[in-house]
Amino acid sequence: MERIEQKEYNTANAKRKKELQDLLSAHNQQVNNFREASVKRMQKLQSEKMQSVIDKVNVYMAEYGKKHNYSIIFGTVAGGSILYGNSDRYDISNEVIKGLNERYK
Repeated sequence: MERIEQKEYNTANAKRKKELQDLLSAHNQQVNNFREASVKRMQKLQSEKMQSVIDKVNVYMAEYGKKHNYSIIFGTVAGGSILYGNSDRYDISNEVIKGLNERYK
């Protein structure tokens, strides 16, 4: 990478200024390409890690459901998939969280 001083640019002829501007554009493009590639790698790693956690929770929930004779266990997401519940006695969230924490310490 060529280091250009401001003084050199200020005293350069038009042809050299164009060369320097092209060089700067090329360096900026390299930086942008590196940034984009890094963001994609980060997103891919994040997605893989999240999927790993989801897979572990799903395995645990299947085991928990079988162990406690549940036919179905409802999950919730940001929008919520449970619209009405009659009692907290059906909420097993704390038991599940405790079990997950014990298993994956």
